[in-house]
Amino acid sequence: MDGPGVINMAITAVQGYKKALEEFRERRSQGLAWNPETLRYEKSDNPDADEFMQLRIKKLKRIAENIRPITVPAWVFAPNGNARKKAREAALLYREVFGTATLKERLISAVLVFTGSIETVRIAMSKVIGREGVVRQPQCLITRYPSREAALRENVPVQIKQIDQPVKEFIQVYEKTYDQAQS
Repeated sequence: MDGPGVINMAITAVQGYKKALEEFRERRSQGLAWNPETLRYEKSDNPDADEFMQLRIKKLKRIAENIRPITVPAWVFAPNGNARKKAREAALLYREVFGTATLKERLISAVLVFTGSIETVRIAMSKVIGREGVVRQPQCLITRYPSREAALRENVPVQIKQIDQPVKEFIQVYEKTYDQAQS
């Protein structure tokens, strides 16, 4: 396969940030400004600051930085050599674009590796004991709204009756048409 999906997300995030930043700088050096009437960038003698793109680049950077700590656990727990190679390439891409990881990012990566290791040991122990190695899932939280459920229960039979008659009429017309086509 192509490796863990989260690595693909990380690569997409950092490449998107990098490309947006490069295009922003290129437009600025060429003196292009956004023209809302033509909905495109045009040459301008006095280009204004492109606030929208600056905010977009800031958001793209934040998204990419939030995903960065996943590269180390993805490498550690990679299912095969190809996935491990892709995780390493993602980490190198992050280093190229953002520099070395911050202390916060390293700590988050370490916590993710630690908790993943604990879960790996639990699964292995379950297999040794004889239980299946099913990953534990948290219990599903279901929120029920009584007034809405009661209203739905009351309205469903009425809705079905309203649909029932047109459906019967359609079937009769269809059968007549089919019988005529056969004869």
